[in-house]
Amino acid sequence: MKTAVKTRYLTFILTACVVLACPALVSAFSTEDLNTLRQTNACSRCNLSEANLSWSDFSGANLSRTNLSGANLHRTNLQGANLSRTGLSSADLSVADLSGANLTRANLRNANLNRADLRGANLSDASLDGADLTWATWTNGRTCRQNSIGECK
Repeated sequence: MKTAVKTRYLTFILTACVVLACPALVSAFSTEDLNTLRQTNACSRCNLSEANLSWSDFSGANLSRTNLSGANLHRTNLQGANLSRTGLSSADLSVADLSGANLTRANLRNANLNRADLRGANLSDASLDGADLTWATWTNGRTCRQNSIGECK
């Protein structure tokens, strides 16, 4: 009986060490949701947090109410995408094409939108607190100045 308890305890300790030492092995996003997005260009109410989607083409995609917090969307084409009520906090959207995208009520807190294209995007009721908009192209085509944090200056 004592050997079985020791074995379980050691298994628990080893698992905890692997998880703590190799956080990259623990995926925050759902692989099934990622496959759905890649196959159908739609994934509403999905968990894609911390996923690496850089350099992808999701133009016109339906990603409403999806969790993309912490995701890497660098240089991703999201032109005309539905991102309404989507969680994009701390996401990397640098140099992303968000032109014509629906970002109504999206959470963009602390997101990196450096040099992103937001021309014609709908940002109604979106949260931009702490978002980096340096050199981004704003909804009206104006270029945001350096150090535009939380608003286009």
